[in-house]
Amino acid sequence: MLPGAAASSVDFNGADLEGADLTYGELAGSKLEAASLAGTDARDADLTRADLAGADLSGARLGATSLVEADLSGANFAGTDLSGADLFGAEVDASFPGTAILCDTVMPDGTVAGPTTGCEHR
Repeated sequence: MLPGAAASSVDFNGADLEGADLTYGELAGSKLEAASLAGTDARDADLTRADLAGADLSGARLGATSLVEADLSGANFAGTDLSGADLFGAEVDASFPGTAILCDTVMPDGTVAGPTTGCEHR
């Protein structure tokens, strides 16, 4: 995909998008269940209400990304950069956030995690 591409409500279930550039992408409501997004750059993307259940987000750059009300249950967040991301209302499981990088990150319950100053929204 190209940066800024619009693909709202598209079915990417099980897709291999490893290393893709999804910056500024409009993917609200898309189905990405069990998709591989390892190493993906999706900074400033809109993944509002997206289904990312069981997705591999390891090493992904999701800074300033909207994950509001997204289904993130069972997703792999190993080394995922969530700096400045908004996860308000997202569905997560007990393993969240794992080793994800949190910096001024809005958590599912609305609290802010990580430092709120001195961090870059990578």
